[in-house]
Amino acid sequence: MLEFLRSNAGIFWQYSLAAAFQLVGVLLVVRDVRRSRQNNQLLARNLGVIWKVWNDIPEDSGPHSLEVARGDEQWATMIRPSLEIDMRVRNVRLALEQVIGHGHAQKEPNKWLVRLGPIALTLGIVLAFTASMFAVR
Repeated sequence: MLEFLRSNAGIFWQYSLAAAFQLVGVLLVVRDVRRSRQNNQLLARNLGVIWKVWNDIPEDSGPHSLEVARGDEQWATMIRPSLEIDMRVRNVRLALEQVIGHGHAQKEPNKWLVRLGPIALTLGIVLAFTASMFAVR
C-alpha cells in the first residue's frame, strides 16, 4: 500500500482526493457562513421593527386616559404616561409575536452538514500534505 502511495498514480489520487475534500469543505463552510449572515440580517431587521414599534408614541393615549379617568383631566394627565407605556408594550408584544412566528418558519441547518464542512476541509489539507511528502524523492 505504501508503495502505491509513493507511485505517480498514488500521488495523483491523493492530490485528487485532497482537492475534492477541500472543494466540498469550502462549499459547506461558505454555505454555513451565508446562512449565519442571513440570520444576522434577519435579526437586525426584526430588532429594527421592534425598536420602531416601541418608539411609536400612541396618539390615542390622551383620549384613552381621559376615558379611563372618567373625565377628570388632572387624573388623566397623571395616568397618561402609564397608559402610554402599556400601549407601547402591547404594540411590542404584537410585533414580537410576528417576529417569533417568522423565525420559527426558518429551516434549522443540518448539524451533520455543519460539522462536515470543516472536517472535509481539514482532511483535504492533510491529504494534500501527505501527497506532497510522498512526492519528495
